[in-house]
Amino acid sequence: MYDIRARKYIGNTDNFEDTIKPGNVKVYSLLAYRVIDITGHLRSSYKQGETIELDAVLKTTSGKPDKHIFRIELYRDGKNIQPYNKNIVAENGRAKIVIPLAYNQEKGNYSLLVRDINSGLDRVFNFRVI
Repeated sequence: MYDIRARKYIGNTDNFEDTIKPGNVKVYSLLAYRVIDITGHLRSSYKQGETIELDAVLKTTSGKPDKHIFRIELYRDGKNIQPYNKNIVAENGRAKIVIPLAYNQEKGNYSLLVRDINSGLDRVFNFRVI
């Protein structure tokens, strides 16, 4: 069980109590497994105009993952580049993330954040645009 908004693992349980104060909202995710990692591989550098492709795979403690949603965010030198932000469906915990870089993409250090919405687990993949 996960608290989605707090991005926190609560535990494997068949019983749970919580207090919701007036005006507050809580959202929970019930999974038959615990999410332990998001794996994938990027090259260390890309040229302007190239396309980044990442096969992101959700790793769990047991069993095959169900459908998840990955939040994708791209950062350059720590600043979010909002036009690249999106949510994508990860069928069976797998998703192909495709990010076409502009031909005039600023050179520098980039980070691609992949977040599993159900568990709140983040994985950051770093690369350079040269």
